[in-house]
Amino acid sequence: GQALVLCFGSLAQRTPAGRAAVQRLASLAAKQALVVCDVNLRQEHWKGETVEQSLALSRWAKLNDEELMVLALRFSLPGRTEGAKVAALRRKFGLELVALTRGHR
Repeated sequence: GQALVLCFGSLAQRTPAGRAAVQRLASLAAKQALVVCDVNLRQEHWKGETVEQSLALSRWAKLNDEELMVLALRFSLPGRTEGAKVAALRRKFGLELVALTRGHR
C-alpha cells in the first residue's frame, strides 16, 4: 500500500546520509501524502538549510514556542506575537498548518 502520512524530524537528518534519505523520501511522498515536519532544534544537531528544505517539502509543521523564536530570527519572520510569527512561517513555506506547542513547560 501507499503511505498516507509521512512524519519526519530534523534529528533524523543529522548526518549527510540521513539527510539525503529523509529529503528524498519527503520529496517523493509530497506528491501523494500528507508530509509533516517535526522541527527539533536540539543544541548543535540542526542546520538552518536542512530545516528550510524540510519545511519547504512539508504541508504541516510541529514546533515549540522556543523553536518558533529561533526560526523567526533565522528566517526574519515579521510579527510581534507568536500568532503573527506562525502566520509568517506558514506563508513563507506554504504550510497548511503549524502546530505550536509549549515546549518543556
